[in-house]
Amino acid sequence: MKKILFIIIILFPNIIIAQDYLSNEKYGKNEQERKNFIKNFSLLSQLIKQKKFDDAFPYFLTLYKNHPRASKLIYYNGAKIFLSKTINATAYDSIIYYYNKLNDVYYRRIVVYSDTLKVSKNKMKTDSIILSNTKKHFNNEEQEKLEKITNNPYYNKENFIFSQIDDISDCNLYLSTYPNGKYVSQVKNRKQKLLEKKELTVYKTAKDGDKDDCNTYLSKYPNGKYVSQVKNRKQKLLEKKELTVYKTAKDGDKDDCNTYLSKYPSGKYVSQVKNRKQKLLEKKELTVYKTAKDGDKDDCNTYLSKYPSGKYVSQIKERKLYLDIKYADKVVDFNRYLNKYPSGEYYSDIKERKDNLANKLEKKRQARITKQKRDAQIKANSNIYKWQLGYKVCRQDYRGIVMGSLEQWNGNKTRAQIKIAASPGGLTDEGDKLTKGNTIWINPKKGWHLCLDDEKSYALSHDKSADFERYTSSNSSSSSNTKKGKFDLGDRVCMTGTKGVSFFATTVTLKATVEQWNNDYTRMHIKILNSGDGAIYKGEELYKGKLIWTTPYSWKKCN
Repeated sequence: MKKILFIIIILFPNIIIAQDYLSNEKYGKNEQERKNFIKNFSLLSQLIKQKKFDDAFPYFLTLYKNHPRASKLIYYNGAKIFLSKTINATAYDSIIYYYNKLNDVYYRRIVVYSDTLKVSKNKMKTDSIILSNTKKHFNNEEQEKLEKITNNPYYNKENFIFSQIDDISDCNLYLSTYPNGKYVSQVKNRKQKLLEKKELTVYKTAKDGDKDDCNTYLSKYPNGKYVSQVKNRKQKLLEKKELTVYKTAKDGDKDDCNTYLSKYPSGKYVSQVKNRKQKLLEKKELTVYKTAKDGDKDDCNTYLSKYPSGKYVSQIKERKLYLDIKYADKVVDFNRYLNKYPSGEYYSDIKERKDNLANKLEKKRQARITKQKRDAQIKANSNIYKWQLGYKVCRQDYRGIVMGSLEQWNGNKTRAQIKIAASPGGLTDEGDKLTKGNTIWINPKKGWHLCLDDEKSYALSHDKSADFERYTSSNSSSSSNTKKGKFDLGDRVCMTGTKGVSFFATTVTLKATVEQWNNDYTRMHIKILNSGDGAIYKGEELYKGKLIWTTPYSWKKCN
């Protein structure tokens, strides 16, 4: 754990320093230059600590040339390198060469950081070290010469700064330090040439480069020597780019047109692109219109929502109204279209539909009037006090009309005897067959009335009672349920019925006694013994003592 903490403490400051270098433009114009500075600076520091001065020398030169204002440590480490080279040299010329380089490092540090006092103290120490370590290599004359050199605390500062001029920043340093110096004219000329050279470099990049390169030149040199050429170059690039975007829009879709118009609202091809966009919009609208023209109401609504002021709005509104009232059941709905579009596309169709509906409604009205009259007449003919012997009476059934002649009345006119004149066949009334020629007693209040003329003709033309009688007689022997012996008169019979309605209905057991059979024993007259009030049998409410006619098939004998 202690070892880990030690590593973190050692590395953490370096991480902070590296982050500072990467974000500080003092160490390079861009991130790559700053990364190179960190690499060279780190290697230089490590090699100096290991006293590998010869190996450290290339990294020092790189930093000294490219990053002269980055750190005092560059000069501090450079002094160590040249001190080592000076005291290890054996030839007088080499010693003097390295000693002069050492002084260059000191005086460059004075120029950049203005710390003359500290440099002077360091120089005194190094001079002493150099003199004590190099005596063995000098004769008396050379030693006196070297001592004379070392006794001079520092070189002429102006001469030194002038001698170190390499770039524009060096020129600015000299001119700001010695505005009236003896080298001012030379430095100004040098600066001018450097500026022209730098401008030429930026221009060459712009001359063959893109729009950003042109903008870089124009922003740096708004009054430069090559402004007109660069502006021409930029204009050509813009025109070329605009032409490319236009070509895409010329053959492209609406989005391509919008891209051109948003980028070049006052461009060279604005009118052509607007025309292209308009044609595309019209084509799209026409497609939606064609779908709506032959489509349903949803298609019409789609067109009207997309193109509320479109070219075909009137046609689509007419189409929509047509679809709305096409199957109308009111004449007034058809009139809405006919009044609004007297020359409309669907006028003849709507007119025909209106006429058909009017005819249909008129027929219904006439039929309703006829039925009302007929119902009123039937109601009037149900009055038994209008009946006279020999009159024809009728009863309507879902299978047809039964007609008979009135033969006689009972004492209180609650029942009448009729002779069947015509029947559709297969019908009974209280167990008696409604077959032509049969004489039966009926309850006149159960649907019987004096026949209308059309009922007489209908009943006679649809009389099938004879055919039905032949059919039932030929099949009667095959049914065991028609035999007289199934139940005897007086037998108790039972069956299951219901009480209540729908899902509230409950099951009850019906009990009755057999009172009478019809002629062919297909129906029996029974008297209800106990059903419970409210029980239903074939839609008829039952109660104790009630007499009903029914078929024997669903009943069974019981105690």
